[in-house]
Amino acid sequence: MSHGKSQQSLKSMVLCAMLLAVSVLLTRFVSPQMGDAVRFSFGTIPIMLAGIVCGPVYGLVVGLTADLLGFFINPMGTAFLPGLTVCSGLLGLVPALLYVKLFKSKNIIWLIVAVAVSELVISGLIKSYFLMGYYGGTYWIWAGPKLINAVIMAIIEIPVLKLLLKILEKKSK
Repeated sequence: MSHGKSQQSLKSMVLCAMLLAVSVLLTRFVSPQMGDAVRFSFGTIPIMLAGIVCGPVYGLVVGLTADLLGFFINPMGTAFLPGLTVCSGLLGLVPALLYVKLFKSKNIIWLIVAVAVSELVISGLIKSYFLMGYYGGTYWIWAGPKLINAVIMAIIEIPVLKLLLKILEKKSK
């Protein structure tokens, strides 16, 4: 591995470690929860940012690790649900795959699509399945509120991610 490549890997690891810490803090200590189905967690922003800036694998690892570490620090009164940990990892992987790898044109439209699709599918639909399996009830009892929450979170996440990407782009030049 060349010196430049190892230096870039080190920068990515340091950035991801910081984003991991921010994600845990935002998720476990600054996330209003409304019942079992709805939580406004801003901890997904650093997870998505890690994937978009450093690559999909970094995003996956940050998401998985943030959820695991967060659970051990503050379990928020529930049992460990591996499906939700997988969803956290997917929220780092999928937006990065869509925005960076599939769309390749890094503009606001593709960021909107990547974040909205990720939130709706992962946070809205897939998380509902795992919550239904753990708590019981019908799928749409879970999916209805989760989909509304996913739309609200996407509306918040998109401008924040755009701003953070702009800041990081200026810093890297």
